Parts: sequence; structure tokens; C-alpha cells
Amino acid sequence: MGVDRSFQALPADERLIERARIDRDFGEILSMVFSCFREAGRPSSGLSSPAPEALLQAMREMLARDPGLAARNCLLDSRWDQIHYLLSATRRGRRPEPNDAVLDVALEGEAKIAPHAVGPQGYPLRHTSPAMVVQIDALLAGLDVESLRQHYDMAAMQERGVYKAFAGRESPEDWRYLTTLIGDLQAFYADAARAGNSVPVLTD
Repeated sequence: MGVDRSFQALPADERLIERARIDRDFGEILSMVFSCFREAGRPSSGLSSPAPEALLQAMREMLARDPGLAARNCLLDSRWDQIHYLLSATRRGRRPEPNDAVLDVALEGEAKIAPHAVGPQGYPLRHTSPAMVVQIDALLAGLDVESLRQHYDMAAMQERGVYKAFAGRESPEDWRYLTTLIGDLQAFYADAARAGNSVPVLTD
């Protein structure tokens, strides 16, 4: 089973996150938010997930206030760590650069939500505040994606233990796919910042 990473925008008031922190049962099902919102954003679809009613009701209330939440998400599949490597000198094992701390949060999330809030494979759910989302957007908006190509070295990634990076797997098609995912991440944070959203991050 692979490990993917996904991001979902949520209202700035963070009521869902706060409930997950204090209510263990609710925190343990919070990861279902990601798939439920993606389902809700599909044509002719709604909140018909097998998720517990308490979670579905909370999501219905959020969607009633902001229907755009259903489409305000991003999936980096199994390439999240490769993108992190491209963006962050710290992840590459180099001297940290001034923007690394914000870029690290962009890929990993700002802080764990609660010890009991984990994804199906046991990875902690993390959460990024609206203020940090704005910082991330400002940084990603000015990113020259093509300049990252100098770091596109699968052998070096593999040596650093980057997930799903294997020496010799570089190709023009693969680079285009990675840059498409980076573009998706940029667009996601721009939308989330514009809406004043916070962002939980799921690794699963």
C-alpha cells in the first residue's frame, strides 16, 4: 500500500478541528473529511459517504456556508516527498534557506491536531492556520517552478530517503507531472488563502 498526501481547506473558525482535539471519537474519524469533500465536489454527487452522521452533519453545515469547500482540496498522491525535496533545501540536506520553514509547513502542515487524530495508516493528521496559509500562498505565488529542475535528480533523492524516488527514473514526462502537481499545490493555497481558510493535511 502506498502513502499519499492530501490537503483540504476548512473554515477559519476551525470548529471542526477544535472538536477533533477535545472529542476523541470525533478526532478518530476526522480523516474521513478528505474523501467526503472530494466526493461532494464531483458532479451529481453529495454527502452520501458511509462516514458517521456527526461528521456528515458538520460538513453539511460548512458546505451550506461555503459550497466552494467541496472543490478546495489538493492531492499530491505519492509524490509529496519528491515535491518537498524540490522546494526545500532543508529536505535536500543542505544549509537551510530563508523560506524553508514556510515551505516545510506547506508540505507537512503546521502542527499535529491531537494524538488520537490519525489517518487510516496511523500517520498523524496535521493542521495549518489561516495566517500561515496566507504566508505559504505569498511564497508559492512567486515560485519559479522551472528553477527547481536543477534539483530533479532521482539518485540524489533516493540517497536522501525520499519516498518513491528511484535512481534513473527521471524523464521529461515525469518532470511535467511533478510540475503539474506543484501547480495544483500553488492553486490550492491561493484559493485557500483567498477564502481565509485553514488547511488540515492527511498522509495516508
